[in-house]
Amino acid sequence: MGKINRKIFDEEYDEIYAEAQRVADDFWTYHSTQNAKMKKTGGEASYISPMVRRTTDYTIKIFWVKCFFTKKPCGGFQRRTTHIKKKKGNIYNMAVLLKAAPAWEHDSIRMAENEFAFLRARLHHLTRIGNHLRLYEEVMASKKVQAPEPAEF
Repeated sequence: MGKINRKIFDEEYDEIYAEAQRVADDFWTYHSTQNAKMKKTGGEASYISPMVRRTTDYTIKIFWVKCFFTKKPCGGFQRRTTHIKKKKGNIYNMAVLLKAAPAWEHDSIRMAENEFAFLRARLHHLTRIGNHLRLYEEVMASKKVQAPEPAEF
């Protein structure tokens, strides 16, 4: 047995990250155009947004935040965010997400969260496979080390 090729594994992480980023970008495009329309017509603006972060090669985080703005001392505004909590599992509680958003955005949040839940499930299982792969590689590496000869009595 030789060394395992991690290329397919790495490509799968890249694919999940790209797909999550695409879903977030699509949501953000819709969100920003609708928000602009709502501000012009005096409708309710939305302050909820998905975030996708890749912190390491094998760590991708997909989460929702609620945005708010604070005044800067020198003038202008600074955007701040707070995480919306998710219980265990791969999907957010829809009641919590929809409570934080206006009615015009509910359908797009449902669609985005369904796709994010699927991607989180893929990430979860891929991470488990990666952990087992790492353990397998450790076992194979330890096999190469020769055990000392037993002492003669």
